[in-house]
Amino acid sequence: SNNFDTDYSGFDGSIRYQPTDSLRTFFRYSNTVSRRGLALGSGDGGLADETPDFSYRNRSWTAGANYSYGDTGAVNATYSNARSTSGTRGTSQRDLISAAWSDRVGNITTSAAVTRSDRRTTRLSADEDEPSRTRTVSDTAQASIGYGWGGTNRAQVSWSESSTRDLLGGDLDSGYSSLSGSVTYVPTDGVTILVRKTQSSSSGATYIRSTSVGGIDDPGDGIDDDIGDGDPTDPGLRSSWFDDTWGQRVGIRQAEEEDAELVQARTFSDGTSLSLTYRPSRSWYLGASARDDVYESDGGIGYLSDQRRRSLSIDAGWDPSDSLRLNGSITWSETSYTQRSRGTVRYNGWGLSVSWRPSKDLSLAFGYDTSDSLSPSFRGGGGSGLTLMTPTAYDNLYIEADWDISDDGRLIMDFRNNRNRGAIDDSDRLVASLSYSHRLNDDISLALGGRYVDFNDRLISADDALNRSYSALTYWAELRLGF
Repeated sequence: SNNFDTDYSGFDGSIRYQPTDSLRTFFRYSNTVSRRGLALGSGDGGLADETPDFSYRNRSWTAGANYSYGDTGAVNATYSNARSTSGTRGTSQRDLISAAWSDRVGNITTSAAVTRSDRRTTRLSADEDEPSRTRTVSDTAQASIGYGWGGTNRAQVSWSESSTRDLLGGDLDSGYSSLSGSVTYVPTDGVTILVRKTQSSSSGATYIRSTSVGGIDDPGDGIDDDIGDGDPTDPGLRSSWFDDTWGQRVGIRQAEEEDAELVQARTFSDGTSLSLTYRPSRSWYLGASARDDVYESDGGIGYLSDQRRRSLSIDAGWDPSDSLRLNGSITWSETSYTQRSRGTVRYNGWGLSVSWRPSKDLSLAFGYDTSDSLSPSFRGGGGSGLTLMTPTAYDNLYIEADWDISDDGRLIMDFRNNRNRGAIDDSDRLVASLSYSHRLNDDISLALGGRYVDFNDRLISADDALNRSYSALTYWAELRLGF
């Protein structure tokens, strides 16, 4: 969004004190007021007859200390309090306390950290007599241990655990845990192999489940395509519509007096990656990486609940001289959905970039990449339709130039073109910008610039096509004064 009529003022100060060589402390305080008048694309009701006034007062202070012992050990602790107040929005406050420790004994490195965050909010609403309040407390713990050998090889295991408790309701309780390990191995000069394995799980409220009435079956997972034949004019029913994962219009009618239920679900992920870098000389390199990610859910919804993704990428670079660099890449990925599967998403692409510096005053850059994908999409409406595998192709081009015309003048040019060729969405976007800055003396500089945008888009639905296009030219001038 674009904001106009913005005021900002306040105070920000900090003190750093080191009583000994091993102990360092600091304190920082900030008290500021910011006000935004007209806001395009945001706010309550957008551009209404009266311009909303968003004014915030932000106060915060932070205190911390760092203590070093021996040659390798360190302990640090931090406490902070931040508070934001708005006359039309409410207040929010967060207290954060954290502590961390790290040390190294021979080839073994260890680290650990704990954090607690206490967040409280009060939101005002013109439609409600009482403000809505939330309070959550989050705790996080992390630990890692690593071992290095041969100067370049390293193995590391990391663990993380976090939980969030909703002190006012319990609906926002959630948790997350992860365990990862990695090995970096350099068998010979110029060759680096990295293997990483990560497993994680999370829990928390993911969607709302409710029971429909009037002869309509309970959709349960929120994606039932059958909306039944209940009477939508019955005042005892209310209707809610949403797009399911495939874009189909799905309706749910439920009793007004019935409360919705937040479903607590668990998710699991397992990822494995392997990367190889080969750099036989300073002038060129070759890299390759492969990933395999599995995502499963217990209580999730939609065809995205369970999936497996495999990807492979290869990139290469060549520096024939100190002023010229060429890079190229190839990417492939495939995602298969193991729940409500209606297709597999495939993606292929390649790209090329060139950077050239013919002189110390001029640098040029060129880049082009193209890709194509095949993904499922839904066509049709009214509770029936057809799932299609939709091909889409993308092309991106950019040209940049940075030229120091003189000791005081600098010219920057940028051109970009993004092309999307698809059966449903076809668009073309061109952006060109030009700016020039000139330093009049040590204290005064002048800058001029312009930006042109041209956009064309065609959206094809099951019934007809919608064409959109616009062009915009923006120009500006700036005078900078330094004292």
